[in-house]
Amino acid sequence: WLSRDDADPGKGKAPDLADLASDPMLKIDALRLLVQIALKQHERSEALRWASLLFEDPRSKTEDALVLMEIMERDPQEPMERRQTVRLELEKRIGQDASQIALLGRWVLEHQGAQAVLDWLGRYPEVTRAGKPLPILTADALVRLDRWAELETYLSSQQWGVYEAERNAFLAAACRRRGDDSGALLAWKAAIAAARNRPGALRALARQALAEKRSEEAMNAFWAIPFSDPDYLDAQKQLFAYYRATFDSAGMLRLFRRACEERPSDPAAKLSLATLLLVRDEEPGKSLQLAREVYEADAASMRTAAVYAFSLYRSNPCRETLVQALSVLEPRQSEIQDNQDAILFYGLLLAAAERKTEAITWLQKLNRERLFPEMRQRVQEIEASSPVPSPAS
Repeated sequence: WLSRDDADPGKGKAPDLADLASDPMLKIDALRLLVQIALKQHERSEALRWASLLFEDPRSKTEDALVLMEIMERDPQEPMERRQTVRLELEKRIGQDASQIALLGRWVLEHQGAQAVLDWLGRYPEVTRAGKPLPILTADALVRLDRWAELETYLSSQQWGVYEAERNAFLAAACRRRGDDSGALLAWKAAIAAARNRPGALRALARQALAEKRSEEAMNAFWAIPFSDPDYLDAQKQLFAYYRATFDSAGMLRLFRRACEERPSDPAAKLSLATLLLVRDEEPGKSLQLAREVYEADAASMRTAAVYAFSLYRSNPCRETLVQALSVLEPRQSEIQDNQDAILFYGLLLAAAERKTEAITWLQKLNRERLFPEMRQRVQEIEASSPVPSPAS
């Protein structure tokens, strides 16, 4: 039963699992599932029973003991003496193993507070406290106690090896706290550099920065995630969402330059890059090259046609290219009104052709709140240069 693909803690039958719990080979897994089922069904006494039996087995892990401690912690009627007995037994089992001490220490931090965990860690020899990842726990406790000067001194005297990213992230926070922005920036860059060789570390740094509302530092961490990293796609989504929400065309342009470098045959990336080059009025020849490649492969797309038409005109702003650009769009006016990019670029082309009244009529259909500042300004300049047509026009 335990190996079945459809095995679900919420669907298991306790009596069957209870029988399996007497099997020496299956006992540990069966007890863990029984604990999960009892917790899901809010049967605290049953959860306590199974978790206690699991804890008594010498093969159980620290995580199993922490589940038992959590169950006991949430019951105000649970005797303090029994709680202390379980914790002392767990401390005895984990000995001087820093990784296991860190698991228990995190529980102490969350349930008893930062000072309690520092006092508790102080009972261990210095060589044990220096074992990874215990320094992270110590630093976290100092942060929660607002002991920033002590934290900076603590961090500056150490090297955390594989956890150098975390050490530098804490150091950056300490520098910021005393107003040293340049020191904070250097420490954050060092954190990003140290995280590059550890899977998931860059994403963790970025998430930490986002949680602390340090968007720019978060984006720096997301940028550092390479194409080969499993977190790459999530990083690109985060960057896109941030630059779109902040209307940062420069950031978006950088993002799609990278996309085209990594996926040179991707039509969506090429069209987005062409669009952003038009938005920022940069490299008109490059914009036309990209838009033409996509348009020749998919002329039916209204957005593609609009980007191609406007890039055709911007690459060589003259009467001839303007006529060519308009000829691409004018036969498709019924489609234009359903696409914001097409409305924008068609309106700009009409304005360039001195057909201001028509241009403004079309530009009034735009959702201004979604425009990048550069394009919003162009639209406003067109409207300011001509009287706004009445609704009847």
